[in-house]
Amino acid sequence: MRLPLLLVFGVAQLVTAQDVKLLGEQAINPHSDKVVVYKDHAYLFNQYIHIYDVSDRANPILVGIDDDQDPQGYKIWTGLVDSDNKRMYVYYRLSMHIFDLDNPASPKRIQKLDFPSECEWHGKHGAAHGTMLQTDTRVYFHCTWFDSTSAKEHDLRLVALQKDPVTVTIATDVVVHNDELSYSMTLHDDIIYLIVKHYDTRDLSMQRVRIEPQGTMTLLLTDWDLPRKVEFHSLTYYNGFLYATCTRIGEDKLWKFDPNTGAILPLQISLPNNLNRWNRCRHLRFYASKAYLACEKGLMVLEETMPDTFTLHYGDLASTKNSFHQDFEFSGANLFALDSSKLVVYSVPTPPPTPAPTSAPTHLGCFKTYRARFLPKHVYRGSSNTPTSCAERCSDKGYSYAGVEYGRECWCGNSIARSIKTATKECNKKCTGDPNEWCGGGHRMDLYSLQSYTPPPPPSRVGCFKVQTKSRVLTTLAFQSQGNTVEECTSVCRWNNFKYAGLENGNECWCGNSMAGAVRTTVTDCDRPCPGDGTQWCGDGYRNLAYVVDGSAAVVPSATYEGCFANSVNSRLFPVLAYISPSGNTMEECTAACFHNGYSYAGMEYRRECWCGNSVSSSLKVPEDKCKLQCSGNSQQTCGGHAKLSVYRKN
Repeated sequence: MRLPLLLVFGVAQLVTAQDVKLLGEQAINPHSDKVVVYKDHAYLFNQYIHIYDVSDRANPILVGIDDDQDPQGYKIWTGLVDSDNKRMYVYYRLSMHIFDLDNPASPKRIQKLDFPSECEWHGKHGAAHGTMLQTDTRVYFHCTWFDSTSAKEHDLRLVALQKDPVTVTIATDVVVHNDELSYSMTLHDDIIYLIVKHYDTRDLSMQRVRIEPQGTMTLLLTDWDLPRKVEFHSLTYYNGFLYATCTRIGEDKLWKFDPNTGAILPLQISLPNNLNRWNRCRHLRFYASKAYLACEKGLMVLEETMPDTFTLHYGDLASTKNSFHQDFEFSGANLFALDSSKLVVYSVPTPPPTPAPTSAPTHLGCFKTYRARFLPKHVYRGSSNTPTSCAERCSDKGYSYAGVEYGRECWCGNSIARSIKTATKECNKKCTGDPNEWCGGGHRMDLYSLQSYTPPPPPSRVGCFKVQTKSRVLTTLAFQSQGNTVEECTSVCRWNNFKYAGLENGNECWCGNSMAGAVRTTVTDCDRPCPGDGTQWCGDGYRNLAYVVDGSAAVVPSATYEGCFANSVNSRLFPVLAYISPSGNTMEECTAACFHNGYSYAGMEYRRECWCGNSVSSSLKVPEDKCKLQCSGNSQQTCGGHAKLSVYRKN
């Protein structure tokens, strides 16, 4: 098994970044392990709930204490906030307390649920972060079920708490082996991933539990063995992969997993030489394309500057700090972190907003899809689904209707004759691409008409560019996917308000707002087939095929159209064939390729060919209707004809 690169660091240093700033600190007493934030209020958990007003980020103020402790005197283990429903769920050792947050400064306890004495919260000490998860309708956590005839732990069970009406289900059929201890868990696409340790053998494995549409849980029988002598701290999903912080043989690591196979993938962290030791970095969260780690010596922020390569973006690692590893929480443009004795507040960059559509599709309502799937074409299933993105996909393929279902699915069709409408509230699944929008539900579809929909203008290809490892032009890695296509990458960059999109290395999509300093190369350097559509090109290793995606025109090389010329095999007008591009030939590409290599003329032939030369013969000029074939890379341009060239001269 190939393990990721190990990096250790420990010398105190402040590495500053303009978008991450320390705003303020507030001493806290007593010590707390968990923080959650809601509407300018931070809730710190120990044996009680301490409530801080954080509207002044530089000066958090204690405004209240909920001292109605658990009757057994147990401390609070963890909790989370459901901001949509103004609820806070607080997990004691043997009970769940539900609070109404209508008045954030004074949470009101509205319900208390006791668990069977056999079902006791049990997680690794200090790993409370990540042990409670939630969907729109349920909260998930785990407990260790104690055998009534034995003092030792018996098995690990998942617990589902339905939010409305409130009910608790302890899964009796989701038993993750006998005698196990959970380190951490995370949720993605209705799969719960858990890292667990066998109580007797101390073997480690990653288990997966699928959440069914009706809310029940199914244990996926294939578990993934993990290396022994590893202590895991935090597990999270980001951009198509699982990431975990862990300690192995006394040294800390950041590991990357394939969520489909459990394989540990290569990962490199590039840090300054004097940051040569990790400092018990326990909690990991990704936010606005950066990795945040809460460490014993302070906060560390990593940025993925190259595929599988993270560099230090910000590090507040003062040697006077210690025990910073308890917890942290994001709220808008701020991060709230728990030190051993302080609540620390930072400003952080936020994810870019999703732009409004050019002309919105018409919402027709919520429809059943149990028996009659009236939209037959399934075009997408993934983490960037929204009504707008689905409408674009269906519109691009010529369909009249688009439907989003189960949060992550997009369907297209031309008829809704067999559709059955139902109540709007039954389409209650949030979109994977935007949690502020609804995307159907289980066997329920939000249906849209595209008859009055105006899609955004298609992307315009800029060219193929060399990737400079130390000064990357397009700096934001949007995703890595074996389903990568030109449409997928350009759409994701456009939805996130970027001007440019770039496809690289086949499976990578990069976004940015400037191409200044980019080094152009010939378009055939970017001819690796896209894994999601083998007829398209997706760049190559250290080669980026760039597009303009904001509706503006690509920068056209300074050239003058000379006309249509004959270019027969026996009498070539231009002697140099620059490339043959079945899906990427354009006027911009061909002129750039020829002019970049010192030629004065460029000519496109037979849709896909680009020829270069230094002179033309007027005797070979022919009528314009002989050059009427659409370019393979831009249907709005003409690229010659059979043995005919559309010729441009360098200005």
